[in-house]
Amino acid sequence: MSGNQPIEGQTSPYLQNEDENSHFQNVSPEAMVRVTSEMCVQLEKECRRREKRNEERKQRRDSGEQTVSEDEEDVILSVLKGKGKENPTEGTSNVGTSTLASDFTPTMELGIASTPSKVKGGLIFADSDAEGREFSMHDDSIPESIAMLAKCHRTPPLSLFLGESLDRIKSARDIKYIKVGTGEFANMKLLDVSSFPADISLDNSQWTRAYNTFLDFIASSMGERLYTGFLNHWGTMMKDQNFLQWFKAYKTFDEKVRQRFFTAPFIIDPTSVQYNTALQEAKLCISVAPRMSQPGRRAPATNRYPSTGNRWQPYANTSQQSFRSYAKMRCLRCGNEGHRAEGCKSETPSKTGRSFVVRAAGRGLERLSDGRPVCIRFNIGTCSISDPSHPMHICSLCADAHHGATACTRN
Repeated sequence: MSGNQPIEGQTSPYLQNEDENSHFQNVSPEAMVRVTSEMCVQLEKECRRREKRNEERKQRRDSGEQTVSEDEEDVILSVLKGKGKENPTEGTSNVGTSTLASDFTPTMELGIASTPSKVKGGLIFADSDAEGREFSMHDDSIPESIAMLAKCHRTPPLSLFLGESLDRIKSARDIKYIKVGTGEFANMKLLDVSSFPADISLDNSQWTRAYNTFLDFIASSMGERLYTGFLNHWGTMMKDQNFLQWFKAYKTFDEKVRQRFFTAPFIIDPTSVQYNTALQEAKLCISVAPRMSQPGRRAPATNRYPSTGNRWQPYANTSQQSFRSYAKMRCLRCGNEGHRAEGCKSETPSKTGRSFVVRAAGRGLERLSDGRPVCIRFNIGTCSISDPSHPMHICSLCADAHHGATACTRN
């Protein structure tokens, strides 16, 4: 390129061309003043019309003739006046004089504040959301997601009521929800409890702390009789002098009680036969389990003889005697002969019309009514121990304190 010849081609669309420059150079200051004045006049008229409409709406609202929406947009008169006086020429650049006044409407984007009703709709928190609340360092409330589990007949694990679990749920940290697939509560989203510790894994301190919070939850969300039932259940466990010894059994038993309760609510009665039977079964399972899986015990040798064959072949078995005479042994639970109490499967006592007094618990006996241990030595012979902590001296068949099971004539 040389000389004064212009560069031919497309120029930037953001640069004003020569025609536009000449167009604005022909706009006189008087014209701009007239346009601005016309804008102010139009704004004043629109504001008066809106004030009139607001007054009519107020009258209709006060008289109850018509439900008046609070979401109607109105331009605030004082703001418009301030904008018009402070910036009379704002928004007039790059606009033609012939269309500026005629195209103006009060709904133009003026950068002013919206009405209070519209502002409230766009807020995350309104002032009313904070009414009646104050700062609290310790939040002891129970999250709604735990209550939803109970409402949908799902058992909330005790671990949910630990302080760290409650904080985790309230802050929505590392939790997820799952949708119920079928049934009465289908498509309901519930808290996924699989990532929280199982009840059986809690130690004594954790279990006790969680249970106290759980009782607060029951007190605030259940009926008075239901709450009283749980209190009695809790008291029964805590009154056991051997609670720590049977802690694992109590955890298992309590978990079953709560599962049954949230599936179909009932009033817990620690004095009922069913309650005590279930408790003794839990203790029995725990007492038998360690003996079945004690470390260091040698595995039994492989039997050389088939279990279904005759172990006496090719000789005849001429003697059925043993150093123990099981045929003459009386069961301390049912009174029948031929088996022991820990292996008793009888559904009724030997005496028609009577009920069971004890059941096997580990290597001992326990009374069904209250779980107190019963002395075996007293029932099979004599026992002279009178210590208060010693098992009870009562007949395991009829509960008489004057004789043992071997001397009982009632069964």
